[in-house]
Amino acid sequence: MYADPRYFDQKRTEAIVNDAWGIFQAAKSAGKPISYEKAIDYASMMFDDTVLASGGLMSDDGRLIRPGSQTEFDRLRSSGEIHKKWQRKFGFNLLLPKKLSDALKNAQTREEATKIKNIIRGKSQMLAPKHRAGIHNVMRQQGYYGIDTVNPYDVDRAHTVRIGNLDRHAVAFVGQAVAAPQNINREMSRLEGYGVTRNYIPMFPDDAKREGRLFARRLGTNLAGVQQTARNPIGPRTFQMSGLTKAITGGFGPRGYSRYLRMGQAAFAQRNSGGMIRGYNSGGMVAGYNRGGMIKGYQQGGGPN
Repeated sequence: MYADPRYFDQKRTEAIVNDAWGIFQAAKSAGKPISYEKAIDYASMMFDDTVLASGGLMSDDGRLIRPGSQTEFDRLRSSGEIHKKWQRKFGFNLLLPKKLSDALKNAQTREEATKIKNIIRGKSQMLAPKHRAGIHNVMRQQGYYGIDTVNPYDVDRAHTVRIGNLDRHAVAFVGQAVAAPQNINREMSRLEGYGVTRNYIPMFPDDAKREGRLFARRLGTNLAGVQQTARNPIGPRTFQMSGLTKAITGGFGPRGYSRYLRMGQAAFAQRNSGGMIRGYNSGGMVAGYNRGGMIKGYQQGGGPN
């Protein structure tokens, strides 16, 4: 099986972290502060309801029994439909003014779109670190799967649907992002620019597996080759590509995102310039590695110093 069998559980945790932070912030801004526990409860109810509304089926303890439609899941979150339902139940707004989303959709130039995106981001600042850590600690106590892979201090929000493709924008991107390592958006955007993969994070395992296969194929290898290479040391420091493997196959570890992205960038940007790792095709997987300082102890061209 290519995908991590608990891929969905990890993504659910990352989504609930992001959404609990945003819901806590939205309630406070509305003058209706709530506890960390309540923010987590609200976030989990809203997320699980979206899975069910997309055709999925879940167990009482939050495990995925049957995946929903990724297309419908994304539509519910990007349209604001699921937010409208739950903000009525919560008693405070989860959506930013519609005029902002409409202005972005109707922007005529890249500069105009960037200006509006910055306004949206400015109205969706990340929750203060002490509150992020507080919610994170409660989720750990409650036993959320993979919670320790999320660092509440060194974190970014990776959008499950790109900002420019959202029909409505939520406060603090509630229901529209997952908590991920810092700078994830910038690095994924670079990979998309190289044509390696989409700047997009699937929620369901089958969709993640398809994205992983596409990524591997565009690098001139396949998932089996990636897995085989990951089992072999590639130098005196015995660095192994477990992060890359987990990332491609649907199980992002705490460092999986950054290794996956940086190796993808190196592979595409330096594809024909020299050395490569055994197990990859002659296009050269990581030529010019040390230009980015990725693996200490390796010189440009892929050989040991």
